[in-house]
Amino acid sequence: LIPDTIDLNDSECKAKCEWLGIIVTEYIRSLHYHFIPIEQYIFELLSWLLILCRQEQTLHQLLQYHIPYDSNRLAESLLRASRRYEPLWQVSVDMLYRLGDHAFVIVALLARKKLFEALRLLMRFPKLLHDDNNSNTNHDFPSTADEEACIHPVSLFVVATKICKVDDLDWNMRIFTALQSFFVSIRPSLVRPRSYCDEDGNAHFDCSPLAKAYKSNYIHGEEQFPHYLFGSKAGYVLRSFGFEIETETN
Repeated sequence: LIPDTIDLNDSECKAKCEWLGIIVTEYIRSLHYHFIPIEQYIFELLSWLLILCRQEQTLHQLLQYHIPYDSNRLAESLLRASRRYEPLWQVSVDMLYRLGDHAFVIVALLARKKLFEALRLLMRFPKLLHDDNNSNTNHDFPSTADEEACIHPVSLFVVATKICKVDDLDWNMRIFTALQSFFVSIRPSLVRPRSYCDEDGNAHFDCSPLAKAYKSNYIHGEEQFPHYLFGSKAGYVLRSFGFEIETETN
């Protein structure tokens, strides 16, 4: 029944998809009326058809009545559809949380630059924080997340730099103070500058593992720390992590 090629600009194809959505809806209603268990893939098919036909509001109403069962595949499709219909974002995050996919919830929060909410959830599930800072890894946000150690610490700093405000130094201080408290509580070894001795026995301090990972991956481009952090209180906090922040030069 599903067309081989789907083109919503084609009125006939769009009408057929809408007709299929009505059929699936009535089929679910009949199964529910006769107390017949409904397979999850049927809900996923209905959600796919509604999103395809740009009837996200109808899908949102069904979700508010908890008609579709929770599933990771459904939550992922809702998350993608939230780019066009904003209310589905919170619905998808709530569904992922109920399913226990906390890693994916954190990824979704970071993608929306909700740093403080992500830190609070990471405090509850510290094992999700990746601890290998010695390899050059792509720290872009994945489309899916594994339950074990998938959130790289560098990603937190990337989000922090993106939510800084040039005209609000107190806000910037709050951001990096929250990061400092988080890492000191969860993984102090990541932000502690390492000491070593040279051949003459003189003690030296190297940047922290986290600062070294950030520098190796984001030494160029927009991921650098904004210039307005130089000389501010937030800059002192960053130095406590072992980041080498030079004074801005003309």
